[in-house]
Amino acid sequence: MPAIPPSAPNVLDTVYSTMLAAKARLDDVIETLDEVTPQLLQRHQIFTQQVCNNAWRKGQLFLANLGNSAFYDQTDLLALPPTVNLDPSSQCWIDWFNYYNGSGIQLAPVLPPDLNFPLVVGERQSGAQWPFVPMENILETCPQQQKQWANRWWQWRRNRLYIPGAIGLIDLRIRYVLRMPDFLDIGNVQWFQQPVPLIDFKDALSLFICAEIAADREEMDEAGWIIKAEGAAKIWHNKDQRMKQRVNVRRQSRSGRMEAFGGGYGGYM
Repeated sequence: MPAIPPSAPNVLDTVYSTMLAAKARLDDVIETLDEVTPQLLQRHQIFTQQVCNNAWRKGQLFLANLGNSAFYDQTDLLALPPTVNLDPSSQCWIDWFNYYNGSGIQLAPVLPPDLNFPLVVGERQSGAQWPFVPMENILETCPQQQKQWANRWWQWRRNRLYIPGAIGLIDLRIRYVLRMPDFLDIGNVQWFQQPVPLIDFKDALSLFICAEIAADREEMDEAGWIIKAEGAAKIWHNKDQRMKQRVNVRRQSRSGRMEAFGGGYGGYM
């Protein structure tokens, strides 16, 4: 009789198991609360989904602010069309829906839907197969320049990535902070059956759910639940820090001379 291979391990907790963990934490106090509160953890109640998604967003924001690597990603926008406006003061922009080429709106390329905000942007001539050269992040007034093959700078404002626009096709590489999607029904899989896309994050997320339920309820200590949730999230984040501590980190020189490459851009991406 042939051996039956073991099934793949299920390493991700479901939203429902996380809700059960939150309910277990609240069992001692939930009977003393109003009639609505116990229903907040019933999976078929319409407001339960919103409570869990509120807690999920707060947990994500807390981890992203800690700099957790689970919330970083990268995308390449290839063959970005050239600007058609050669006025040195003109600018182009990209958001989640459109690309503005300095004169008109185009439907592509667009930013990835999970992008929260960019951290580093690099560029190269499209088709040249060169390394990506980091662009300068402008924090205040954008410089005006004659249009050339390179953009050289970028700015994030009004939820758009602004660049001066180049005269040829350009590839952009964007490293960014992401936001994971809410728990929603997908096909025949209901929202509470969806996996929590962070391994072993059930403990912290269940505490964030408790804190969300405790909000605006005088009988419950909301601040205490938040402290517990953030403490559990910090413990979860520590494994990310241990991974980073195994790498030697040295600040890159701005000129690129110390790395023997970069041409004044401080290296390649």
